[in-house]
Amino acid sequence: MPNSNRPAWLLLDYLLQSSGMVVSQDIYIAAPSARDVLLLNMPIFLVHKSGKLGLWLNKAMAGDYNGQLNGHDAPAPVGDCHTISIRINWPGYGEWSRPISTMEYSHKYKSMCRISLERLAELVAAAVWEFTETAGQQCRDPVWQIGGRGIRTEDINLIGLIHVCEGIWNPILQLSANRVHRRTVAR
Repeated sequence: MPNSNRPAWLLLDYLLQSSGMVVSQDIYIAAPSARDVLLLNMPIFLVHKSGKLGLWLNKAMAGDYNGQLNGHDAPAPVGDCHTISIRINWPGYGEWSRPISTMEYSHKYKSMCRISLERLAELVAAAVWEFTETAGQQCRDPVWQIGGRGIRTEDINLIGLIHVCEGIWNPILQLSANRVHRRTVAR
């Protein structure tokens, strides 16, 4: 049950227990084709066995979440693609993307297998980390500045992923409560 002294926000299907702001991103939309029927996968939420939502980026990079996610060893539910693209449309920066392989060699099965949910979370956290390291100081909106006196990697919580187009996923990112912005960014 949420603490009645703190505001609670619904994020798609989950109640956020923290007052940190979710990073508003433009969703990638591919040019439509009359022949194409796009079937999207359900969003992937990174839920701990304790019920907590998300992975703090700095802790995920340090391997602090080993085995703590619900379904951590289940195959990542990313569809049939062998490679997916993680796209970040952080406010004030240009679109950024990184491919991630969803298949790995399994010594246990002696064949290529779908990566686990936990491995997917690690790879996406690494991609978001790489984005923050390469974003630079050229942000068009100082409220969303990464690095320097701006937002740091330890301020970012990876909540999950949204499937936006065939093979393309946007991470759901939340800032820590101490990074709540005083003004709303018009998108």
